[in-house]
Amino acid sequence: MQIVAQQAVKIITQKRVFSKAICLADLVLGGGATISALVFCYFVYFYGWTGQRQFTGTMGALVYYALPTGLSGLLLASLRMRPAFKTTLAIVCLLFTATVYLAELSLAGANSAHIAAPFWGIDQVSPENKKVIAKLAERSGILFDIRDHVELIDQLRKRGIDAVPAVMLGRFLKDNGSVKFSDHTNGAELIPIGAIANRTTVLCNESGLHITYESDEHGFRNPQGIWKSAGADVAALGESFAQGYCVPNGNGFVDLFRKRYPVTLNLGMSGESSLVQLAAMKEYLPRYAPKIVLWFFCEGIDLYDLRDEVKHSLLMRYLEPNFSQHLFSRQIEIDQVLRRFIADTEMHALERKPASRYSAFVDKSLEIVKLANLRQKLGLVYGITNEDPEVFLRSEGATWDVFRDTLLQAKTLTNGWGGTLYFVYLPSWHRYGKDPRVPELERTRVLKVVGALGIPIVDIQTAFQAHNDPLSLFPIRKFGHYNEMGNQIVAERVLKAVSGRESIVH
Repeated sequence: MQIVAQQAVKIITQKRVFSKAICLADLVLGGGATISALVFCYFVYFYGWTGQRQFTGTMGALVYYALPTGLSGLLLASLRMRPAFKTTLAIVCLLFTATVYLAELSLAGANSAHIAAPFWGIDQVSPENKKVIAKLAERSGILFDIRDHVELIDQLRKRGIDAVPAVMLGRFLKDNGSVKFSDHTNGAELIPIGAIANRTTVLCNESGLHITYESDEHGFRNPQGIWKSAGADVAALGESFAQGYCVPNGNGFVDLFRKRYPVTLNLGMSGESSLVQLAAMKEYLPRYAPKIVLWFFCEGIDLYDLRDEVKHSLLMRYLEPNFSQHLFSRQIEIDQVLRRFIADTEMHALERKPASRYSAFVDKSLEIVKLANLRQKLGLVYGITNEDPEVFLRSEGATWDVFRDTLLQAKTLTNGWGGTLYFVYLPSWHRYGKDPRVPELERTRVLKVVGALGIPIVDIQTAFQAHNDPLSLFPIRKFGHYNEMGNQIVAERVLKAVSGRESIVH
């Protein structure tokens, strides 16, 4: 009897375990079906209902709609299958999910150790990431100075040098034009195009050393006294690449032009896109009438900065034929408003609270839940937002209209004093270091617009592409501006084009 009782207890225990296993299997399968249905609803909300995101192709609709729907239906149907099948399927689902999220966590950990920002943004990174930057540079045999510009400026000022940070026009051209300057004499609005004159200017650090220069009489990066010339051979307009970001004096491509054209005026400034380029021409160039005007266009930067510029009513007035702020004769006012702006910026930087670790943790966790890193790695990202560059590049609107209008006015203005306007297309790191598809889409459309205006084009992309290692033309092969070798290639290609020794696209 005791043996029979023991067997009965064993059978009952096995049935209970089996029953619990079946319940757990039902829970796993039912939960999976519910989650799949919620994922489908999430996609429908963002892609179908609100239209906040768009599919990049038909494959996106298939993966984002059909896959979760089919998976939800399959899991619900499996609930009616034999218990042994349900249990096995539940175990497979759990193992597969665990494997997928282990892979996601691994990729997330690897990406968190990667410094995505350019090294010239070292001011904004944490002390831990500064150390990562230093280690990355050390592997390339470079001793990297991890001081930020605030530390450097403070040290220079203690030595009696009235140093100032480089003015980045984008800092006050963003935010829908909410930052406005006005002079004390009449309260009229003022938008500077140059920077603080005759000062040691701390620019940036991308290759290990902080780059500084002495600004000229109008705050640009030119040799002292160049504005006393009766005329100019060449004038350069553009963003930070033209300004010579993160390369020593004499090594930027505009500096290299001076070996052939001594009186080369560099009006390049960080954040100077099409409207500001046109403004710089109107404010500073007519009295010098340069025979060669180089309009530098930065891939992945200019068009997006132009979207901010068009929000400024004062900047938009430069599309009027005779509008001017008369900046050439207002340098004292410009220095005053920029010094106030820099002082306010430095004060706010000291008061700014560091980003909440909790919010950063939540953001990172959501990315992991959505398998963002794994989907990116496998090429399974099929959605883009309405702000995505690809959507913008395929659209029409005010930005493209202003882009055409500024170029047409620049051409007319240059022709009026007997000069020639050249459009120089500068490629970005992304086309060589990441995905060339969007940069190439931008290049195709931009060059089509410029070609239709009859403006000669100097395409630096072809020169970089012909190089056996384009990434070596960027600092430590990372995202950023061109290094000295890259600047040399730009200078050689442009000089050949303007001298007629190389064919130019029209």
